[in-house]
Amino acid sequence: MRQPQSIDIWIHGACAAGGYGGWSYVIRDGDQWRGAAGGATRTDVEAMVLTGLASALEALAETPPTARVSLHLADPAMLEASDTQAALRARLAKALARRPAGPFPRPSPN
Repeated sequence: MRQPQSIDIWIHGACAAGGYGGWSYVIRDGDQWRGAAGGATRTDVEAMVLTGLASALEALAETPPTARVSLHLADPAMLEASDTQAALRARLAKALARRPAGPFPRPSPN
């Protein structure tokens, strides 16, 4: 029996004090790597992390549903529910409904 495909996603978001932020993701699918990045003004780090995560999951639209997707975030607490970023959380929920992912491991110190 063939092993399910295994995919790793690294997510990063950052924001400067003036509200300029950026997000990025890197996907490793076997021996293939891909990624994307973007930014926004008048934002915060939570919005940037959620944008990166939703973008990464949306990029997996053509991936078989049996693929095992592991997420790597510097701060997994960013995914906990909060009262902010309702639109981004709705986008993330939609992406997760199409592509379940987890667990949310702590990054290695390397």
